[in-house]
Amino acid sequence: MKRVLSAIAICSLAAALTVAQAAAPAGAPPASNPAAGPGGPGGPGGPGGRGGRGGRGGFGGAQQWPLTLPANSDPAWPVADGAQPVRLGEGYKFTEGATCDKNGDIYFVDQNSNRIHKFTFDKTPANKDPMKGEMSIFMEPTNYSNGMCFDNDGFLIACADEKNELWKINVADKSHTLLLGEVGGKPLNGPNDVWVVPAGPNKGGMYITDPLFQRNWWTNRPGGSGQQQPGRYVYFLKPDLKTLIPVITDYQQPNGIIGTPDGKTLYVADFNGNVTNKYTIKDDGTLADKKFFCAAGSDGMTIDSAGNIYTTIGQPNVGVQIWDKDGKKLGSIPIGSANICFGGKDRNILFINSSTFVTGLLMKTHGVGPQ
Repeated sequence: MKRVLSAIAICSLAAALTVAQAAAPAGAPPASNPAAGPGGPGGPGGPGGRGGRGGRGGFGGAQQWPLTLPANSDPAWPVADGAQPVRLGEGYKFTEGATCDKNGDIYFVDQNSNRIHKFTFDKTPANKDPMKGEMSIFMEPTNYSNGMCFDNDGFLIACADEKNELWKINVADKSHTLLLGEVGGKPLNGPNDVWVVPAGPNKGGMYITDPLFQRNWWTNRPGGSGQQQPGRYVYFLKPDLKTLIPVITDYQQPNGIIGTPDGKTLYVADFNGNVTNKYTIKDDGTLADKKFFCAAGSDGMTIDSAGNIYTTIGQPNVGVQIWDKDGKKLGSIPIGSANICFGGKDRNILFINSSTFVTGLLMKTHGVGPQ
């Protein structure tokens, strides 16, 4: 059952958004602990199941494990000395959307399976293994959710891909509120990633990337499976959660997005343009001072306590690239990835989504702000 909450004003588009509230199904029973077996039901995804992702290639599935990282002598290299990647779960179809809650636990999607999984780290005083934890299925179905981020009140914000919506999920009871539906009577192209502003005058507002990666599950979408909106934009949903404005309109395929914990700077990747740019966030949520940051289009992105930016791509020979705050490349982690975040008791575990498996890596730095 849905209940209309309010109309949403659209600046610069002269259109209206429908806002509704609906209850989501309860989550599924826990999956097995990764130490004992796969993190959830798996098997290869169907042909074209990611709808446009196939051309990115790889995602590390053919890599030999255990994987040994190449040596890196840069003193700013943030991986902990001697640390090597540890698989925390496997047997998935396509993992994405990693994000961290206030306790350091990780939520991520197995998108083609229409599930959100949770990795709960063991925080007991007796535990000395920072990778130890329990994998469970948090929620299914999920409207084929993709990118996710926790807001300042502990709600899980999800790019719900089946109907091109933005959901606000109550993790206590798994109910959800529909934040964004249609724009100008049409669906969004396909909301891909979201970042919630943690501080400053725009606290609680949300930046949303809206590219177009066609999906197999778009069988009854109004207007068909092609582009719905005038362009592939980045939007800002203001803190009132009622006003949506386009803030980037010149990208080919906006995708990964992350900001600084003070709410003043935003990094946005143009996947097809093979570039990530840096912006100043103005007091009204619009963006200024566009500056080239690095020559990397990215899927998911994250940031650490040193100001390093992490970009991801599916090809294992590129994988996770780490850039310092000035855009200097510090090195790469050769694991093909679609998304990434920090988690763990001390938020010093880099959690990597890699298609059919997920990986943890111990770091010197820790995650900051919404991941």
